[in-house]
Amino acid sequence: MNMTYKKRVMSIYEGLTTVTQKIYKLSTTYLLERGILALPPKVTMPKKTEFIKDKKYNGKSYGIIKGRD
Repeated sequence: MNMTYKKRVMSIYEGLTTVTQKIYKLSTTYLLERGILALPPKVTMPKKTEFIKDKKYNGKSYGIIKGRD
């Protein structure tokens, strides 16, 4: 779409985008209603943030940094 400057071509792209969005909405609704489409897991957000206070921490226990002592 961003590479065209002709109104007719832009109109075609716009129509195709609209059709694609409608089909996506209909198919997603259909699959959700029948239980075929799995929803992503719900994750509870933490209420507070914890920061690392020990200066010796380097992530080694989690396998983040390898080869570091």
